[in-house]
Amino acid sequence: MTKFMKFKDCVDTIFDWISTAAKFFSACLLIVMICAVSVQVVGRVLEFRVPVTEEIGTYSLIWMTYIASIAVIIKGEHLSVDLFLNRYKPGQRRVVRVFIDVLLIVFCGMLMLFGFQLCQNPIIINGRTPALQMSRLYVYLSVPIAMTFATLFAVYDLIVAVADIAFKGGLTEEENRRKAIEEAKHEKELEAEEAEFKKVFLANEEHKEKEENQ
Repeated sequence: MTKFMKFKDCVDTIFDWISTAAKFFSACLLIVMICAVSVQVVGRVLEFRVPVTEEIGTYSLIWMTYIASIAVIIKGEHLSVDLFLNRYKPGQRRVVRVFIDVLLIVFCGMLMLFGFQLCQNPIIINGRTPALQMSRLYVYLSVPIAMTFATLFAVYDLIVAVADIAFKGGLTEEENRRKAIEEAKHEKELEAEEAEFKKVFLANEEHKEKEENQ
């Protein structure tokens, strides 16, 4: 299990980088979308029109949605109903995790293949957007790119889930142990920061009192 944990740590680091990059790119697209919509709103108030703002806002929203989905899937922050899952025993949860990963692979894999087929369509490649006059290919590319990363992570998570069953929950126990250590470390850091803040605050109060007495 030790060798597998080393492999898992390396792959987790790679996916953490991908998730961070996806978050940063999505945040940039959100800023672009907000600016485009703001210009559009101001234009309506002041009665001037900038045709490209509508397309920039729309296409930024599309790309932001799909790219952000990469980080959501990697971090496991997608919407889920865990009402019944919490009632299962640990062994049953591991089996359900495998089932969910298989469904995710099928869903994301189909979108990935459909996205690549769509991007190879001459109508999409040669088609132009009305205002920006760019190829529609750049809009539809968001689907296969995002779903490729999502499928890769789903396959990796399936491997981890199967390995967790093989190790009889050893991977989950190790992850929980590491999380507990990190949380305890974080709590100590917060306590240290709070103590330092109180120390500085009290020192300032004493200094003010001395000045007032003088």
